[in-house]
Amino acid sequence: LDAPSEILLEIKAYDKMWEHIMGLFCDAGVSEDDLSKIEDILTKIPSLIKKYYDLLVAQDQVLQALITELQSDEYKEALEITKNIQSKPDIMSGLDPKEFDNTESAKSFIFQIPAFDESVH
Repeated sequence: LDAPSEILLEIKAYDKMWEHIMGLFCDAGVSEDDLSKIEDILTKIPSLIKKYYDLLVAQDQVLQALITELQSDEYKEALEITKNIQSKPDIMSGLDPKEFDNTESAKSFIFQIPAFDESVH
């Protein structure tokens, strides 16, 4: 509460940005449990690395263009069309979408990241 106003503004802007990112994940169909896992991973990134990563992301013009495209109305419309199509039985096999939900294979390419203490070197 005793922080300078510019730091408070930065904190509020960061919170607003984080809420927006979480909203995008929710809109894309990411579950609450997955969001929690993502947040856990992001909070374990050492702050020095995160600052460098944020700087690289901000300077990456291709990535910024892609992020802008993901926020476009055209992309959101295409995502809705895709969700609608995928919610129907498969055209070729006639299988219901639930037939493709295999929890065993869903985690086949997930690698556990070892937990490290946050430290600055």
